Amino acid sequence: MPIEPTLTQEIFVSAIVHLTQGAALTNRFPHLFEFMDLEWLPLGLRNTMREILECGNAKPFRRYYDFAVDEIVRHADAVAAENIVELGAGTAPLTRRLAQDKRCNANLYICDANPDRDAYRALEQAHGSKIQAIYTPVDFSKPRQWPAKTLLVLSATLHHLPWEVRRNALVAMSQSADAVLIIEPLRRTLSSLLFVIGSAVPAILLPLLFLGRKGTLRRIFWCWLLPAAPLAFLWDGWISCIRQWSDAEYEAEIGGILRRGVTVRHSFFTQVVKVNI
Repeated sequence: MPIEPTLTQEIFVSAIVHLTQGAALTNRFPHLFEFMDLEWLPLGLRNTMREILECGNAKPFRRYYDFAVDEIVRHADAVAAENIVELGAGTAPLTRRLAQDKRCNANLYICDANPDRDAYRALEQAHGSKIQAIYTPVDFSKPRQWPAKTLLVLSATLHHLPWEVRRNALVAMSQSADAVLIIEPLRRTLSSLLFVIGSAVPAILLPLLFLGRKGTLRRIFWCWLLPAAPLAFLWDGWISCIRQWSDAEYEAEIGGILRRGVTVRHSFFTQVVKVNI
């Protein structure tokens, strides 16, 4: 007698088939939760997971932030942006690097739906008027009037929104600024799913690598004593891969539905989307 597959098995098999075949997964696959999307997630755990993301995307583990900063600087020059806004900034790793980059002369803004106020204050104190932090929650799925000549940057952010909300966010951003740049450190591929497993290394080493930063006891608790952060981060990484849009889906959504010009390209893990407004 054949054995009926469980729901978990069906979801897993469906995900692997879609990932390996490059099918339009986002239309068919449920928008599974990420811990970072949960409003009730303890602040200490949220901040620790943000730091794992920052640590894992930087040297020596990866050069994603260097790559992203280069993309931002080039696109800001191309659209003559005088202001750069890091939406869903988390700990603001890109703004921190842009503030130190001599190529960047733009005013820098940082914001998030759950702003890391301590990180924002430290950046403002370190860089003065070059950085302007918004300490109240910012929902980028709704229109917001930014200054003229503003480039909106979303790094590892857009995939947090469900399909329909993502569309609304793209519409809202197209009405709010002069240019939009979307950069994702993962793609909807089997290689990205396997790559995420390596996040265990920076997650476990985080208390040592960030020893000079405020929050050492918090990191020791969430990474070592009660290691919820590494496990939750691993889950979120896998779900992030599954949630990503393919190049064709970006082109269809932005070019076909929003009637905006779009340039999409990718490397092995990373995806870059430039929206022409």
